[in-house]
Amino acid sequence: MNIIDLFTKEELTETSSGYKTICPHCGLQGGRTEGFIIFSESDTAYCHSSGKWFNLFQVVCLKLGLIQCIEGNEKGESPNIEKEDYIEQIKEAKGEEFLNDLQSSIEDIFDFLIAEVIGNKITYKVDIDKVSDHIIKNFDIKTITGIKNDDIYTYKDGVWMLKGRGLIKAEAEQLLGRYAKNNIVYEILEKIKRKTTTSIEEFEKVPEYKRCVMNGVLDIEDVNNIKWLEHSKEYNFKIKLPIYYDDEAKCPNIDKFFEETFYPEDIPQVLEWFGHHIPNKYIFKKAVIAHGPKHTGKTVFINLLSSFVGDGNKTGLSLQKISVGKSFDLHSLKNKVANIHDDLSSKDLSEAGGFKMAVGDGYITGEKKFGDYHTFKNSAKHTFTCNIIPPINDIDDEAYYDRWLLWELDNVIDKKDKNINLINELTTKEELSGLFNKAIMYWVSLIKRNYFYKEKECEEIKSLMVKSGNSYSKFATDMLVEEIGSKVTKEEMHNQYCHYCNSQEPKISPQTKTNLGKQLPRYAPYLISSKSNSERYWLNVNISYTKRGTEGTVIEKAIERLEKVDNDANMKHIKLPKLSLLSLDKTITKRRKKMSRKRVTKKRTEREIQYWEIPEFKNIKPECTKQEVYDWINKHPDYNHKELRDKFGIGSYKFEKELKEEEKIK
Repeated sequence: MNIIDLFTKEELTETSSGYKTICPHCGLQGGRTEGFIIFSESDTAYCHSSGKWFNLFQVVCLKLGLIQCIEGNEKGESPNIEKEDYIEQIKEAKGEEFLNDLQSSIEDIFDFLIAEVIGNKITYKVDIDKVSDHIIKNFDIKTITGIKNDDIYTYKDGVWMLKGRGLIKAEAEQLLGRYAKNNIVYEILEKIKRKTTTSIEEFEKVPEYKRCVMNGVLDIEDVNNIKWLEHSKEYNFKIKLPIYYDDEAKCPNIDKFFEETFYPEDIPQVLEWFGHHIPNKYIFKKAVIAHGPKHTGKTVFINLLSSFVGDGNKTGLSLQKISVGKSFDLHSLKNKVANIHDDLSSKDLSEAGGFKMAVGDGYITGEKKFGDYHTFKNSAKHTFTCNIIPPINDIDDEAYYDRWLLWELDNVIDKKDKNINLINELTTKEELSGLFNKAIMYWVSLIKRNYFYKEKECEEIKSLMVKSGNSYSKFATDMLVEEIGSKVTKEEMHNQYCHYCNSQEPKISPQTKTNLGKQLPRYAPYLISSKSNSERYWLNVNISYTKRGTEGTVIEKAIERLEKVDNDANMKHIKLPKLSLLSLDKTITKRRKKMSRKRVTKKRTEREIQYWEIPEFKNIKPECTKQEVYDWINKHPDYNHKELRDKFGIGSYKFEKELKEEEKIK
């Protein structure tokens, strides 16, 4: 329908600018000139008599006598008519077909335009205030102002989303059509920002013990009275879990996956970790590393956790980036449920300050790119997976180790037995609802216990993480013992280290002697590097052939052969494999090198047999008395171990150690 269709040909007079006719209400303007100008392109009209202008709907009302021409729109203002008040009257006068045709032809655009009439021409400009008020009325919008940028949020289905800027531009385009020029849209945007400015302190107040999900809000503040609430914009939620709450849902596929992937004693802790993601608060200062060889379910677990919290509700910072603590990186933790990173690098952590700050309920500082600095409380729980746990430079930082939960995944799935659709089976609507129910139950048990199920002590965590870190830490943990006064040449130490790496399953690539010399003291702090003439050696250390880590290896088999020889009185000679660490004479480097190339047929002395039967020197029979050693040490306070051994023999070390323990000597 066009405005021309409302008049007969006899009523219209064509002019250079369009058409004119007699005003349906007031008649002629005066003289012989019709005073009602019609602009067919915009479906609007102007009455010279009253000085008012009208849109299509108003002209229909004017023709039917429902309004007077003086009730039109002033120049410089947009139409102000309640259409609902006249719909029934138009239908009664013209019929339903006419009304439908009229409604389909009406452009709401002219509700937001201001007419400017100059002679027989009419122009329009956008009513910025009316457009902005219309958008604010139909959408919930909040603006957080900043020094560099302003953030505009809009509310939908329980959460405030940072999509206000795009929504305003799209709505302005839809309302104004061809009048939505860039400068007009910018003015509308700025007007709405000024009208919806909100305090960031108030907007950041989110209930810590309420969690928004797809079909409502879970209130877990009182673990003895968990409540189910409706969505509300008053909670200021920025995120929601992609889960539908169903208190009768089960998760049999997830239960089976956990049983096949985790140790039984770890499963309750795993479910408590899922429950730990429900509150909007980092209550327990813990993070998780799931470690183990490939094909053990680590990636499936990570994907399951990601589906539980929602892909848009997580970030993926590595442990190394968090530890450095750059403000740009830490900003990505804001308003997230989890930080999830799969397949951590084994690269060393230079420092742990950023990580310790991010694991807890304290404030951290972030900076949005091209935006402002801000402080916020992190509630994103950290979960990582890796094959080898990355070591930290400061291996004595107990606060760092105390923040970890470690899960070992070692059930390797053969390629032919892999289920390529497993993650799809685990993340159905029903399975995730069932997992959510379990997470709630285990959250309750976690809160009542106030610590995680079978939580390991700090020292045990440290031991496991250091040993897993790299070949240096494994070697130091499994093979080295502190032994005051003993020494091992650096050449011998590197040979033993290489043999150890080659004996592991799977084999570990050994590093150079130089790198070993730089790194080993980090994991065996009792080591002292020294040299005598051209010989370089480590002091206060010895090799243990019975410590853990050698089971089933070439080393263990050689040790078993030695024990067999010692227990067999008829055996007079032994044959060793070409491993320098199994040399009987541990003090003479040249003889050890020769023994690695040929069979050893020399009969062992009583002292050698005695030393191997009882590895620790405290039980070696001394060649002196304790009092003699005490008197000699008092006379020679600046003695060294070589002088003591030359004077009384190696057995004197036993008395020296006892005297130090009794605090009779320093």
